[in-house]
Amino acid sequence: MAHRSRTPPKNAADQSMFRRPDEVAYRAVGSGEPAVTRCTHAGKVKGKKISYIGPTVFWLTHAALANIVARYERFGGVKAVEAMLKEDKAFGELYLASHDAYVAAVLPRLPDEQREFFVEHYSGPNAKGRKYGNAAVGEPLSVKCLHAHVGAALAGVPNPIGAAVCRYTVAMAAALKAREAARRTSSSADADKADDGADATAASSSEPAVPAGDAATMDVTDDFPRNFAAFVARNKKDAFTLEGVDINSADFDVCGAALALVVHFDGHAPSFKKKHRIN
Repeated sequence: MAHRSRTPPKNAADQSMFRRPDEVAYRAVGSGEPAVTRCTHAGKVKGKKISYIGPTVFWLTHAALANIVARYERFGGVKAVEAMLKEDKAFGELYLASHDAYVAAVLPRLPDEQREFFVEHYSGPNAKGRKYGNAAVGEPLSVKCLHAHVGAALAGVPNPIGAAVCRYTVAMAAALKAREAARRTSSSADADKADDGADATAASSSEPAVPAGDAATMDVTDDFPRNFAAFVARNKKDAFTLEGVDINSADFDVCGAALALVVHFDGHAPSFKKKHRIN
């Protein structure tokens, strides 16, 4: 079967819009800072500023959120998630369905030339083989990067990877907060005992109160593969969806959670770099 010739990139976008967001798809709770933007002009041609639609349309533009997701990737996140997709049939099936959900969310927003370019290059069979919606991966259970999945999930597109990573981030930050509160309580109790003439040495060795739920079992460490797998195993009922979650509420402040974790791991907040406009 003959394939259609590819649409030249320059005809697939408004060249004056090179890497400029089309709209804000999600804002950080509280600050209102753009956290996910929809950009249909982020395609790259090496060494040239040619604007065209790339396979990823939803981009993380919040510095802390982009930073913590990059940290997950740096500590084996992509390979860990790919392995889970192949081992967990339900997770894999949800991911397969998310490819079509992503394409269905993108195409109606595109003008004709961009739509044709997107379909030819990133969705379905083409001259180079088969492509699947999320980041135009070449294999149905492949994962290219976690940023694209988190961006899609927060933009309202069903995405089990993005949903699980968001939930994991919020839970990890809650675990961190609970542990810090427990340490403060323990330190205060130790001080009171010392003031009362108790054995300060024995008191200082006492264990802090253990928080409940996920906060009690999550390790606030960089071992993403182990921690994420354990979190998903404990929360299989709703780990893969954000349905029913008010992502604009303080109870699910994923950007605030990301910031707390970055400060914990790095000792300071991330700087806002130019690249975070389109990560």
